[in-house]
Amino acid sequence: GQPPANGQAPPDGQAPDARAVCRFGMQCRDMSTVHRAKFSHPSAPPVAPAAGNEQPPAYAPSPAAVVDPAAEAERRRAQEELDRQQAETLRAAQELETRRQAEEAERQRCSLGPGHWEYNPSGKVKIGRWIPVPLPEFTHAADTAFRSEFLTTDVPWETGPATMHKQYLTVKVQNRVFPLRRVDAGGGVVQPPGEHPWYRKRVEGDARDWLTPNFFLRAVQKAIREYGEAHNEGDTAGMSMRDVEELFELESGRDFRGEKEQILRRGGVLYRTPTRWKRFAISVAGKYDGGDNTWMRMNGGEGEWAVAYHGTAFGTVPKIIKSGFKSGTGQGAKECFDTRTGRKVGSGVFCTPNLTVAECYANGREDRGSEQKSMAVTIENRTLYFALQCRVRPEAIRRPHRHYAFCSDEEVMGIDGAFEWVINNPDNIRPYGVLVMEKDPHSHRTLGSLINGMQWQLDHKPVPYPDYWNELVPGRRAPMAEIQHSWDWVMREFQNKRLDME
Repeated sequence: GQPPANGQAPPDGQAPDARAVCRFGMQCRDMSTVHRAKFSHPSAPPVAPAAGNEQPPAYAPSPAAVVDPAAEAERRRAQEELDRQQAETLRAAQELETRRQAEEAERQRCSLGPGHWEYNPSGKVKIGRWIPVPLPEFTHAADTAFRSEFLTTDVPWETGPATMHKQYLTVKVQNRVFPLRRVDAGGGVVQPPGEHPWYRKRVEGDARDWLTPNFFLRAVQKAIREYGEAHNEGDTAGMSMRDVEELFELESGRDFRGEKEQILRRGGVLYRTPTRWKRFAISVAGKYDGGDNTWMRMNGGEGEWAVAYHGTAFGTVPKIIKSGFKSGTGQGAKECFDTRTGRKVGSGVFCTPNLTVAECYANGREDRGSEQKSMAVTIENRTLYFALQCRVRPEAIRRPHRHYAFCSDEEVMGIDGAFEWVINNPDNIRPYGVLVMEKDPHSHRTLGSLINGMQWQLDHKPVPYPDYWNELVPGRRAPMAEIQHSWDWVMREFQNKRLDME
């Protein structure tokens, strides 16, 4: 017989191995079935025949040639685990690439083109400055949300997840709502293409409240039309709803109904919040002083103006907003003395810190000397009072002594006891809000019931000492000498009239 192919004699009774010998022997790590069927893997390399001796040496396997079945099984399991891990790595890489390609395709499909999103930190659309959303990944998230079928979608924000509302084009961040807009690479607004839906939502207002911005605009338009027709003023009678809307900052209104009354200071002067009224803001930002809005401050700083009210027929409001105040013909306080300075008041524009007084003039036909003869307007079966909330230069306020109201100094009589102020120069009084309230016939007091006889002085007494209100509402105020002058004045009047000051 022929020697075995691997150069070693097989054990007795075993068929010779016809496979070629693998050059790696037992060190070979190729565990594939094909390789193992083709090559044998002895524990030692084949032994060459001795020179001149044609017979191979007897088969004498070394101890290492005896394979441990358990070790072989462990090696096979290790190889299989390695193969499995390599296959998993390859499959994961393929899935990642597939997902990346799908995301890129979705990004291209959802993208609104080159550009970015901006938001308005003021929460308003027509007021404040639009700034880019600082997160780069927000653009893709917002583009995707805008094209999705859902109204609300979570989007990333600096402070954490936020919610984008597709219908109103807003983002809600920690209970604050900011309007959004999409601009292209050139800075042009591409979304929304027209009027911002958040602005329209705010104009429509809360459906549970009858006094919505839309109702207010209808009331204004009706009042303007009727006033214009009555006075042959076609420039106001023909104003469209859009023209009327441009007079106001409807996003900046405030509802004081139901709020707790507060007494504060503005420009160093006492001011009471207009409880029971709803305010619609007039577009005044940047209108005066070369765009300087210091007069509208609310922190008591230098340049801040005081707050006053002016009751009037609502048809005149657009004229006042457009052209400012003017001194009327009824100047009952012209020859009266200012209780702070002792000088004559002179003519000017009347206003008051007291909304009870402003309500009388808003009702109309209560002051025979006033040019305001129009009655309170009725809109959709609701009779409404209108008053202008104004800012006045503090130094320009004149506090007249009248025969029915001895002193209109709010520091001496309190706001309830101050009847009227006069502002000589109309440039020193600026309206910034329209107050609206539904007439309540049970709570309204006519002007006559307030001042006839000595009723006003019977109802209102001076404070016990000049510094009284400064202790209650501290802050910047007028010089103490002026307030002392008013307090001395009213004390003499009460003593002369022998009125009880308790």
